[in-house]
Amino acid sequence: MKDLFISLLVSGVCIFLGGQFLPEVTVSNFQTALIAAGALGLANTFVRPILRLVSAPIRFVTLGGFSFVINGIILMLVAYLIDGFAIGGPFFGLLWAMALSLVISVLSTIFKMFGND
Repeated sequence: MKDLFISLLVSGVCIFLGGQFLPEVTVSNFQTALIAAGALGLANTFVRPILRLVSAPIRFVTLGGFSFVINGIILMLVAYLIDGFAIGGPFFGLLWAMALSLVISVLSTIFKMFGND
């Protein structure tokens, strides 16, 4: 449960900071960023497996490169569903999805390294 809370908080902070510093990304406030982080987690849990299954031949041909497109699609879906969170187009969604996944992975690893009791 603690790991889930830390993951949600890290994702929320990354989404909020992305909205503050990146062009074409709008996040109205930190509460919206936390809601978007939760929605992103749910979308990754339920929608991503379906998209991965459907796109398996394309991912095979592109040697997994199409996974970045799946990340962008999921992020654009979350931005469409959450009021106060917007991305300025598919290219920025794809670019931001790559940056967001990298930053969240690095920060989650750091928190797990220093979080062991």
